[in-house]
Amino acid sequence: MSVVDDMKIKDTLIIFTRYPEPGNVKNRLIPVLGKDGAAALQNDMVKHTLKTARDFATTDGIVLEVHYNGGDERKMEALLGTELSFIPQEGIDLGEKMHASFLRAFTGGSQRVVLIGTDCPGITTAILRQAFSALKGCDCAIGPSADGGYYLIGLKGPIPDIFRSIPWGTGKVLKHTYEIIKGIGLQAVLLDRLSDIDRPEDLPSWHEAAKARSLPMISVIIPAIDEKTFIRKTLKSALAGKNVEVIVADGGSIDGTRELSASLGARVVPTCKGRAAQMNEGVGHALGDILLFVHADSVLPRGYDDAIRSALADSDVAAGAFSLSFHEGDFVMDLIAFGANLRSRYLKLPYGDQGFFVRKGTFHNAGGFPEVPIMEDVAFIRAMHETGRVVTLKSKVTTSSRRFQAISPFRALVLNQLAMVGFFLGMPIDDLAVLYRSRERSIGIWMKQLIIAAKKRITRRA
Repeated sequence: MSVVDDMKIKDTLIIFTRYPEPGNVKNRLIPVLGKDGAAALQNDMVKHTLKTARDFATTDGIVLEVHYNGGDERKMEALLGTELSFIPQEGIDLGEKMHASFLRAFTGGSQRVVLIGTDCPGITTAILRQAFSALKGCDCAIGPSADGGYYLIGLKGPIPDIFRSIPWGTGKVLKHTYEIIKGIGLQAVLLDRLSDIDRPEDLPSWHEAAKARSLPMISVIIPAIDEKTFIRKTLKSALAGKNVEVIVADGGSIDGTRELSASLGARVVPTCKGRAAQMNEGVGHALGDILLFVHADSVLPRGYDDAIRSALADSDVAAGAFSLSFHEGDFVMDLIAFGANLRSRYLKLPYGDQGFFVRKGTFHNAGGFPEVPIMEDVAFIRAMHETGRVVTLKSKVTTSSRRFQAISPFRALVLNQLAMVGFFLGMPIDDLAVLYRSRERSIGIWMKQLIIAAKKRITRRA
């Protein structure tokens, strides 16, 4: 089943929470925060979770419901807005209430249902996307919490047994639940382990999450066609950033790239073929104020998000890129990377495989990437020079050398430089693309065409 087909399935995301009534929430934090402080924290955490859930539900076509305990619908609407579906929890203990919520969703026609609490600030849109993706092939998805419970549980059908005879409120909740799932012959996928905010020692995690949420969001856009072999490492490096979303602009993969990307937490956007068109389409789905364009075979450096935000804090900077390195680190490739970094720093001409970053407003003002068959990255950077400074960061993107190795590194390097010269001489872009992609790639033919282009340029100036 394709990613596009999955969008037609009715999926439901349930936020399971309590109304923040002083004295009735976060009881273990009352000695430190007081009743009102604990209720205020609950209020903030509900809104924090809701923001993530809304972002995910809006972009992925998911039904969003809030199942609450305490208060009433009027109070919940005053707290969170009138456009949401507020449903009171039913049952005596936690297990009965969760089972009732799942049963209600499945009875209403949902085929995949994920339920999350509001105590875990580390929940991201990527984790929610992973949970729904996991439910394509297994019966249950569970997000383990550090205290032995779980912050998320997803099902693709009612499983009442996993909510019965569970020692709720203890460190054995996850263990018992998982044993029951295995005991009845079902399959479960465990997601990343995250921390809940329940005790005073957990509060620093909340402050850290709140700080990260206040950072400008970065939308990482990865154009891809049949990149299953390489894209896993690219996605993991991108998803390691704080307050980021990852969009794979897929131009028609048939090798499992789309399915793998979704399973790792990326949002997959089907597009027409062509790198520039794919990246432009990805921007149309981006929520972030900052855009980062990365090739599907490139791995971002640790802390890339902080480095980008720091660079763009300077209003004179229009765009930037990372320094370049290659996975296959031999002398020849190191030399090519050295030359590329010199060009990028001193001529201010980074290439697309270095990862471009830019503010969304600047991108739109420049008209995006020109949808041409070749050199779209060079044309884009030229437009950025008219807006402000183009910087190259010291931290390095590590990319594959496959395009160099395909025809020998030195030959590929020479052809790249010839293509650059042809572009700046004003060779018709379609002719340049045909010549660059020609199997023969004769240097003599290149020189002949460059001389013709140079003469035309001189004539135009005269």
